[in-house]
Amino acid sequence: MPVRLWATWTLVGAPYRKSLKTRSFEKAQQLVRDLEDGIQPKEAPRTVTLKNALDAFIVDCESRNLNQSTLRKYRSLRDNLNTHFPDASHLSECEIEGLREFRQQRKLGPRTAAKELERIRAFFGFCVENGWLQANPAKAIKAPQARVLPRLPFSEKEIQKITAKAIDDRELAFILTLRNTGLRTAAFASSRA
Repeated sequence: MPVRLWATWTLVGAPYRKSLKTRSFEKAQQLVRDLEDGIQPKEAPRTVTLKNALDAFIVDCESRNLNQSTLRKYRSLRDNLNTHFPDASHLSECEIEGLREFRQQRKLGPRTAAKELERIRAFFGFCVENGWLQANPAKAIKAPQARVLPRLPFSEKEIQKITAKAIDDRELAFILTLRNTGLRTAAFASSRA
């Protein structure tokens, strides 16, 4: 029984070992010559719909035993993408312009939008790894700028107000522990007001 032929050599300084996906020696020689000339063999990507790709991605996420909150966010993304691209009969119909329009319609805050963009990139990265797409269209989309406001420590006057609200020694010890370890006392102080 004839076997498939493989190409094993150094191509542009890097080791190359791939199946030529042929059993014909003549065709294998032609493919090797094309590779040496810089002509990459064209592989037709498998035709997959957006819905099927999203479902496969969710199944993969579940099999990786991701946290339930993460799975809920991926499922929500699946539903939102299916709603935004209802006529996408092929995965490649989801292009950069459509993804930018999707992001613009969502009206999310900068941090939430950046996290959702990470999830979209993860999905399209999954599609590229499976050979359904040639490139990740979400990589070209820039994340929104999120300004982080610094949290200032309590002033001495605020600390005195918080410690004055302590009912007994146990609460005072708790407040001082929070203060000296750098943990938040704002929630405790607001609940006592």
